[in-house]
Order: sequence, then structure tokens, then C-alpha cells
Amino acid sequence: MFDPIFVCGCPRSGNSLVGELLGTSSDIVYAGELGVFYFALQVAPQAYLRTPTPFKDAYHAAIVTHAMSFAEQIKHQNNAGVLCESTPWNVRIMDKLRVLYPNAVFVFMLRHFTGVIQSLRRSWADGYPWAGPTDSARAELWCEMNDYILEFQGDGVIAISYDALCEEPANCLTKVRKQLMRYGILADFDLSVLGVSHASTAERPTIFDATSAGKENTLRAIRSFDPDDWCDSCVGDLSGRLLRTHALLCERFPDDYKIPRGYEMRHKYSIS
Repeated sequence: MFDPIFVCGCPRSGNSLVGELLGTSSDIVYAGELGVFYFALQVAPQAYLRTPTPFKDAYHAAIVTHAMSFAEQIKHQNNAGVLCESTPWNVRIMDKLRVLYPNAVFVFMLRHFTGVIQSLRRSWADGYPWAGPTDSARAELWCEMNDYILEFQGDGVIAISYDALCEEPANCLTKVRKQLMRYGILADFDLSVLGVSHASTAERPTIFDATSAGKENTLRAIRSFDPDDWCDSCVGDLSGRLLRTHALLCERFPDDYKIPRGYEMRHKYSIS
């Protein structure tokens, strides 16, 4: 039996969107970006690092135990068999999470750097400091988060392309269902959750077309990045590292990492 499901990837890669979709399955409770594991395993130890006490390790262990029991409590309160959470920063602690939960499933959200950087710009404008003040800082974040994904070894991994989900939603969801079924995850999803935008700005197009509810075709393609608002030079000196990470994602996830339409034709350069 698997448990929990960690949906993670670089911020603005569709983590919350897919987490909510999984949460509509009859046996899964979606806890949002719960963050208790990241706090217990990353934030708290760093904050408590220089505290002069012989009980430091015991306190760390108690925090981790509380995080696990709190997650279990959420499951029981919702009569669910599996908890799903979508804290993006969990990619930084996946090895520790694997120790706590050997049978956990990690859903990697993969999105091309162009759309992520554009979305992070809007997040920064809306007051989110983690989105970075410059495109170079945003490119650095994208590389860091995806490098963790590339370094992760082990089973229990499902990779989902946010760009494919936007551009070919029906085909992508069919593929996702097949991947989930390998772990016994029921794919009885309520697709209407794909009609809620998780963008930091106001109304944006969504994959689920609410005006077509009740009809056969309720899914529609949307753009995952704006080619008219992109310039490769915006990332400055990071272009080499960015493209190396991009190339490694193409190699590691050849069927699950997608270059958005319009990019490959407009922007050509090589990896040095």
C-alpha cells in the first residue's frame, strides 16, 4: 500500500492543480500545501541548529513524529486511505521522506522553464519573495528544484508534464490515469477542479471549460507560456546551466517532459 502522495516540483508548475485533481479520487484526501514535513525536516532543524541544549535531537524527532501523526489524523478525519499534499519544496527533502515513507508515491510536476519564469514574474509582482526579483533568480530556482528531481533515485515516481496537460489535456489525462493505476490509485476524478485557476493573478484560461459542463468535450487546450513575452537573454549568464538541466530532463523523462509549442521554432541555441 502506498502512502502518502507527494506532488512536488518547481513552484508554478501545476503542483496545486494536480494535487486537487488527485484529491477528487474517492480514497484520497488532498491536504493542499500542508508543509508539515518540510517544516519538520528542513525548516525547524535549521532554525534550531545553534540552540545550546542536549535535547536538540530529541526535539527534532518529536517534531517529525508530530508531522506524521498530524497527517494520519487528517486521513482519519476524512475517512481516506491516502493523504496527498503538494508542497513544492518537498523536492528538497525527498530522500528523508523516502526514509519515513518507503512506499510513498512522488508525482513530479515538470514544466518548461519559459512558462515557470513567466509565472514567477507574476508571483513576484503579487508579493511572493520566493519567486525571485529577477529572471536570473527565477531560472536559478527552476534549475535547483529540477536538479533535485534529476538526482532522485528509486521507485514510486510518476512524472507529469504541465505543458502537455495544457496543450493536450485529454491525451495527457489518459496517460496520467494509466500511470496512477500502476499504484492502484483510482482515477475517478472530478475534472471540474481543472476549471479553477491557481495563477497568482486574476482570471486566466483554464483547462476545464465550465461553459461546456455536461457536454462531451469539457476540456480545452490552453497555452502554457507566452512566446511573445519571452527572450532567451532574460536569464543572462545562467543560460548554460538552464539548458543543461533542460537537456537532462529531456533525457531522463523523454515521454513526460515537453517543450511548449512555439518555443522550439522561435528560439534556437546550443548547450555549451
